[in-house]
Amino acid sequence: PTRRSSDLSLLERIEVSDNSMEVLIPKIEIEGFKPMSIEDYVLTISSKDASENSTLVKKIIQIIDDIPPVITSKV
Repeated sequence: PTRRSSDLSLLERIEVSDNSMEVLIPKIEIEGFKPMSIEDYVLTISSKDASENSTLVKKIIQIIDDIPPVITSKV
């Protein structure tokens, strides 16, 4: 489903778990991101535990601008 960036932050949507029960923080990279550019990007999420076990997931995220411009006038 499409969500606005204000719905949840990216980190709030990602959960990393491990059998060691340690708290793992994901590393997030967005390949080729250009601010203010409406397009698809590859999101790479990775994490590593204390034993140096690691995992990596790639997702496609789509930037959508569906908010129309606003015209104001002081006339």
